[in-house]
Order: sequence, then structure tokens, then C-alpha cells
Amino acid sequence: ATDNRAGMAAAAAILLALAGGFAGGMLFRPTDASVPAPQAAAEPAPRGWRQAVADYQSLFTTDSLTPYQGGDSGLELASAKVGLPLEKLAGDTGDLNFRRVQVLNFNGKPLAQFAYLSADGTPVSLCIIRSGNKSAPADFETRNQLGIVHWIANGFGYMVIGDMPRERLQDVAEQFRLRLPA
Repeated sequence: ATDNRAGMAAAAAILLALAGGFAGGMLFRPTDASVPAPQAAAEPAPRGWRQAVADYQSLFTTDSLTPYQGGDSGLELASAKVGLPLEKLAGDTGDLNFRRVQVLNFNGKPLAQFAYLSADGTPVSLCIIRSGNKSAPADFETRNQLGIVHWIANGFGYMVIGDMPRERLQDVAEQFRLRLPA
């Protein structure tokens, strides 16, 4: 029992010393202006899944979360918000199966996103937004390891995005272009 008491007394003394050292450090901080205060890191947070989700979540509006946007109500909302008849985009195309349409917001403008799933399970989206830029032919780029085919026509910006080879994504974009209103 004496060994047990001695061990507990030693542990209590160590705990008391640590607590006293912490409290002393908190109470007696240097107030000299010559001692610089710790600075927050100027570097942005690393780009990871949280940033990707934050980027996507910032596009959502109340319209994004209306009940069931996979059917006629979603199409009507997207068509009304964007200002184009978009019904022809709500069907399967080639090996892409239509899954849903939703309305997002980018810089105060409605952004319609049509989501599809390819036969091999690859998600592909067609996005449409009003554009004040002049018409531009289709171009290809890669962002976040995803292929993007984008173009501007008749005051609207279009983008097809997915994890597909360039040629395949360009074919998909051409199929969509044929279904878009003139």
C-alpha cells in the first residue's frame, strides 16, 4: 500500500508541476512589443476533398434543392431559369443515361447541370449558363484531372465534363450540341 501511495503522490506532483508550468506560461507571457506575435500561415489550405466540396457547395441555391429535379419539374425549372427549352437534354444519349437536372448559381447567374452516367459508370455533366461573351468554338482543357469540352453559342456557355479520354468527351459534346436549341 505504501508503494501505491508513493506512486500516486509522484504522479500528482508531476501533474501539479505540469499544470503550474502551463498556468505560469499563460500568465507571464512577454508583453514586449519587440517579441513578434505568432502569424497565421499566409499559404492557402491544401486543395483536398474539403476544398472540392466547398467549391461545389458554393454553387447551390434554394433552387438546387427543390424536391425531385429528375423529372419534368426539374426540366421546367432549369429551362425557366436559364431561358432555353432544354427538354431534349433529359433523355439518354449514346451510352449516357440521364440521371437528373439541377439548378445551381454562379456569380449571380443560374447554372443548369444535367448529370449522366456512362455505360461504364463514369459520371458526365453538361452545364449551361448565360454568357455575355461572343460565340466561340469548342475547346478542350483539363481541370482536377477531368476533361472539359466548352464552347459559347448564341449567348450561352456550355461545358461537358467527365473523366473520359479527350476524343470520347468531344464526341459526347457533339452529341449534346446536336440536341441543343439553335
